[in-house]
Amino acid sequence: MLEMSCNSVELVRMRQELMMCLSECVVLQQVFSRQVKSCNMASLKPIYGESLTFEHGFLEPDDLNFVDHGPASMLDIELAINELDNTLASNLNFRSPDAFKMLITNSGLEELRTILHYQMMQKHALIVSIRCN
Repeated sequence: MLEMSCNSVELVRMRQELMMCLSECVVLQQVFSRQVKSCNMASLKPIYGESLTFEHGFLEPDDLNFVDHGPASMLDIELAINELDNTLASNLNFRSPDAFKMLITNSGLEELRTILHYQMMQKHALIVSIRCN
């Protein structure tokens, strides 16, 4: 019980950090696109057709995987982790009780940490690209 309470506090802290990082990334992307436009350069944002897929043979094709198809799998959230694995953010719906239950477990917190770290990496890449332009 104590572990779940501590995990929920950690979840709220990481949620706040993720929201701040997302808002900073939006501002940095706007600055970067203005720099690109002022230099008369084409858009430098890479366009990926689809994210990487990791195949596993544990489930049949018609089985529903509640980890990969969680409450946020239908939401279109602009996250940096979508370049790597968009199923990682399938439980990132903070309004859903089922997603909250998944996120306060140890594995859910690890997924949220991975999402946060990848978003922070994108933020730092944007900062470097803005400073070097």
